[in-house]
Amino acid sequence: MASEEFDDFIIKYRSSWSCVNPEIAGELEALRLAKGEFNCDGNYSVLWHTRHKFVLLLELPSGKQVVYKAPLKVKGVWKYLLRPGAYGMEALNFIRLSRLGLPLVKLLGAGEIRNFFILKSGFLITEFASRFADGRVFMSDDLSSEQLQYKDEFICRNLKYLAVMHNNGYIHKGFTPFNLLWSAKDKPDENGNILDLKWIDVASCRKVFFRRSLRMGAVRDLALFFHYMPVDEEGIIRYLEHYLSAAKNFSLSSRELLTLIRKNPVR
Repeated sequence: MASEEFDDFIIKYRSSWSCVNPEIAGELEALRLAKGEFNCDGNYSVLWHTRHKFVLLLELPSGKQVVYKAPLKVKGVWKYLLRPGAYGMEALNFIRLSRLGLPLVKLLGAGEIRNFFILKSGFLITEFASRFADGRVFMSDDLSSEQLQYKDEFICRNLKYLAVMHNNGYIHKGFTPFNLLWSAKDKPDENGNILDLKWIDVASCRKVFFRRSLRMGAVRDLALFFHYMPVDEEGIIRYLEHYLSAAKNFSLSSRELLTLIRKNPVR
């Protein structure tokens, strides 16, 4: 891991390592067990659970709520012998993408538990965006006029953020409404925006170094988003124009880009 990336964190490093935001360091230390994992002691609820990982809403001793993500089992441990595991890479993604101005939730901590440098487990801790909902609400065909207004801004602004990401050589690989959060503002801001936006789960984001790979990855990101987000053809074209207005890697019209998207169906 590049320790200079974590200058704002308290870092502990041997064969295992952790980085923690100072504002919660003491509280996390109170929960830490000898082997580096955490004792939640019942003060949590399950947000997400699969065969490979779990995501908890964890309450710290002060009552502050954070999101804690960890694997159930690490696969392919040998490939991580000389490089960071999935949660170390996601922590780096949070830091690097936040520096590009993308609206990520705040990273509060990350770490890996290793035994003789063999990866055994890991964790990632972020802020809990309590007022926010994810974009699944906009996947419905039955929306009020207010919700349609929210949906329009949700799509336009997130696609422009995606363009910034692509401009800097990153592809998302998980750009879906499930990973994009929103909350209505009390009043419009100075730019007329009526939503606050936050991104979660950047585990699959990758830096690519070849123009062709970046272009293909960008098309797949767009195809994945519109696979889940119901929009008619003319609507997609209009939204792609918003994307292209901020993108530097395409010299295409919105209809030409739509053709490429349709040639990359999501499976």
